[in-house]
Amino acid sequence: MSAKAKEIKEKPIHEHDCDVCKFLGNHTEYGKKGDLYICIPDDGRSWTPIFRTGENGDYSTRSVEAVRRAVARGLIPKEDAIQKDGSYAGWVSETKKYEDKVEAQWEKEFNELTRYKKIR
Repeated sequence: MSAKAKEIKEKPIHEHDCDVCKFLGNHTEYGKKGDLYICIPDDGRSWTPIFRTGENGDYSTRSVEAVRRAVARGLIPKEDAIQKDGSYAGWVSETKKYEDKVEAQWEKEFNELTRYKKIR
């Protein structure tokens, strides 16, 4: 069975109320388990990868894994998402680097705050 025809057996963990998003399965990233979607608006706007980790606006719109799965299933054109050298399109790669940097900073600040509270 090809990747395009493969049925997703996983179910979404979190509610996601967008009618045009396609569920791509579950995923764990940054230690958080969530749901991957690709939003392909029918009004001609560009697609958006989504990693939803909670109900109240807890999501990222720059999931490289969502892009990878959407391409594998034929939901978005490979040439729109992957460069000739095999790396993901610039906005995805650069955003991933930025998210990693921000995540590291948040982790550092959280650890410092937690350590401070434990000391008191």
